[in-house]
Amino acid sequence: MPVGKLLVEGELDVEIFTKVFDGVNIVRGGSKNGLGPQTRNDRTAGRTTVYLRDRDFDFLPVENVGIPTVDARDGAIHLGWRLNLHELENYLIEPRVASATFAINVSLWESQLCDAARRIASYQISRWTVGQLRANLPPNFQLGTKPDDIAEMRLPADLSEPGTFGWCKQAIGTFREKIEPHLAPSAIEAELASRKHCFREELLSQSAYVLKWCSGKDLLAAFDDATRQSIGCHEPKDVLNRLRDWVMKNPEAFLSFFPELLEIRKHLHQ
Repeated sequence: MPVGKLLVEGELDVEIFTKVFDGVNIVRGGSKNGLGPQTRNDRTAGRTTVYLRDRDFDFLPVENVGIPTVDARDGAIHLGWRLNLHELENYLIEPRVASATFAINVSLWESQLCDAARRIASYQISRWTVGQLRANLPPNFQLGTKPDDIAEMRLPADLSEPGTFGWCKQAIGTFREKIEPHLAPSAIEAELASRKHCFREELLSQSAYVLKWCSGKDLLAAFDDATRQSIGCHEPKDVLNRLRDWVMKNPEAFLSFFPELLEIRKHLHQ
């Protein structure tokens, strides 16, 4: 059964995927963390909704970027996917897309992309460290605002100040004990060292690697003035808009560069 609705994060996603996944109802769903719950709610109501989100710093890159990565499933049903490159902007700054947009040599764009990655390497290492340590934290719902054994429309037997304050301190203390080992200085240093190893010079000389590990938004911001001026742009947003416009006019050519997106489109129309 064809998908009735594809939830995506932002306005750029709506613009791009409306063209790329022609015939699918693309709806802005907001925060990536809310797409899954919205999809499950729609499925419960009998609607054939799925979602597509950025990978960001939440998950390490996959080895084979040509195969779609399922983000959540319900049995055999795919509820959503996450992009294999870092985020949507990474697909737009891919060298073949940039070459077609700006009539620039692919090798030159690859070189400029790698130069941008070197400028932001330490920042990306830091962002990855935060993202990976955050991923190991217990979810917020595990720090509940009422005792676990108290049902809705029920109250604790002890409503006194000592009783309720005691529960409050114990709940927060238990939650803190779960968090502290993941945020200890030794854990931070170990994660920084691990991520630094992923940003070695020889790796940052490969544009395909850069597109998997670096934020596309950050790469756009890291292009120097000479790079932007050489393609007739003044600001990072100008570069992005030109790339977006080319993709919207040439969705099939864009899709041909990314087997992953072609496979997702097939799933959406099945």
